[in-house]
Amino acid sequence: MSKRTDPAFITNAERSGIALWVRLSLILAVGVLAGLASVAAVNRLYRNNLQSQASAVASVLDTDTVRSLAMPHGKEYDKNYAQLKQKMAAAKKSIGNVSFVYLMARDTAHGVYFLVDSEPKGSEGYSPNGQKYPEASVQLQASFSDGKRFVEGPVRDEWGTWLSALAPVGADSAAPVAMLGVDVPASSYWAVQLLVGGTPVLIAALAAGVVFTTEALRRRRQEALRMRSELVSIASHELRSPLAGLRWSQELMMSYPLDEKAKKSLEIMHNSTVKLQESIEDVLQLANLQSSTHQKLDLAEVNMGTLLADVFSVQQPVADEREISLVRSQDWPESFKIQVDERRMKRVFNNLVSNAIKYGKENTAVTVGYQATRDKYIISVSDHGIGIPKADQERVFSGFYRADNARRAAVDGTGMGLYLSRAIVQQHGGTLWLDSSEQSGTTVYVSLPITLAAPTTTDGR
Repeated sequence: MSKRTDPAFITNAERSGIALWVRLSLILAVGVLAGLASVAAVNRLYRNNLQSQASAVASVLDTDTVRSLAMPHGKEYDKNYAQLKQKMAAAKKSIGNVSFVYLMARDTAHGVYFLVDSEPKGSEGYSPNGQKYPEASVQLQASFSDGKRFVEGPVRDEWGTWLSALAPVGADSAAPVAMLGVDVPASSYWAVQLLVGGTPVLIAALAAGVVFTTEALRRRRQEALRMRSELVSIASHELRSPLAGLRWSQELMMSYPLDEKAKKSLEIMHNSTVKLQESIEDVLQLANLQSSTHQKLDLAEVNMGTLLADVFSVQQPVADEREISLVRSQDWPESFKIQVDERRMKRVFNNLVSNAIKYGKENTAVTVGYQATRDKYIISVSDHGIGIPKADQERVFSGFYRADNARRAAVDGTGMGLYLSRAIVQQHGGTLWLDSSEQSGTTVYVSLPITLAAPTTTDGR
């Protein structure tokens, strides 16, 4: 059985997909739990608040006035009924967002019935004195005996569906004289619960959507980078091989005795081939840096003096053409070693010295300096050239960008040297920056930690 058909075998993509769905499930689960907890809390608060309002209204009612409504033919009935009806209407207005405030009583013959309510006479919700309430629950009927206050519902009756809070009037006696009720539309109650409970769920859903979208974009970007890297790698390989053969043939021909004209033509061809190879290497290096492939540093203890000598050896022919001398500063130590990736660090200094030669003025020097602090080495490459305008000094590190004066000087270049150099130095845990003035020259500084930490990858991990 192959690994791929083995049920125990899981690819990185599948593992990443599982991790994503676990994260999304956790986010949604937290949202649902938070929503349920919020619903429970708001339900408790809502009911307690409604119960408190009903009890507050019941507590200010005069027991004898309420009792008189049970005798509709009494001489004080009309006055007391009007007074209590006014109080019911005022309570409804004061509480707000309630549909009915009313008083109920019970007798053995008629059961539970209305005494007075907050609604105008003749209105749709009006209940006259004595109107029966057959929908009375067991708890409501029992409250006329035990005097307990409570909130019930949502319950449905002929007027609609309500959340009802009931409080006893005259509860200091064995049984209350009446029960005061406050009805809130169930739709209002449910709306509050939906708003409070739904908000955490909605936030969790939005967060999950952001996570999912971000992950999808990241995967799409990684796939695009991978495909581009593969394409560039294949194209570069296809170009590298013939160019290497072409360069080898040119160098072989240059070893033979040639007349001056042929030699000059061959040198031009050779220089063009070398520049094309360098451009291909820059593009390939850029693709590698931007790809999702984790490029580990191949660290080794490197003598920086020897590395710099190799760089000078490569760059010397070009420097000689422009009569530029390549020198190390007087304070350069005889030997100092540091843990670096030799191939990549050599590329950094080849880029920096090459730039210093290209943009330096003839009959000047390119100087490589050295200084050490408690925790880092700082190596500088200085030239006496055209410099970099202040407005361009950060942009030259962005890749494929060349300063205006460099373009005007008609000097060959891809604009990738400083970008790639900084990326490699940062990969080593160091920094790269420059100091430059137009027509005065440029100094590029490379700071490397004396004790290099564990190697990093190009994506910073």
